[in-house]
Amino acid sequence: MWNIPDDVYKILQYYTGEEKPFKKGTRDTRRMFLTEFSADERNLILNWFTKNKTLILSDIIKGRGQFSAEWVLVAQKINHNARWVLVNINQALQHYSIGDVAISARGSLYIGKVTMQRKGGDGGKPTACMLQFKLDPTELFDVE
Repeated sequence: MWNIPDDVYKILQYYTGEEKPFKKGTRDTRRMFLTEFSADERNLILNWFTKNKTLILSDIIKGRGQFSAEWVLVAQKINHNARWVLVNINQALQHYSIGDVAISARGSLYIGKVTMQRKGGDGGKPTACMLQFKLDPTELFDVE
């Protein structure tokens, strides 16, 4: 979908746990965190995601094709109070694009304000080895 080069794809396979770690002493025997790769490998990841940041965030937030989103609706209920906001998709993309592509202290990847991590949580099923992209929708309450 994103034409990920083979060298970047291989690193992502180790990151998600699709491939077992190629070195000893990793924090998790099932996978590697981005902080556990060499500087050259980390730079491959950072450079590729930086180059493709706009495409990736657009696919994650807006989608593609006839069902791509034009608006984002966020509703929040706290106790007995509710609030909502309707934001144009381009404003949402602009908001979540703020910031660089960087490796977090915990070994995940920040793509602007979106965090990329290994999905996990499936009790060892193959679906645990997928990438997961997380964002905080309540940040859109402050978008103007």
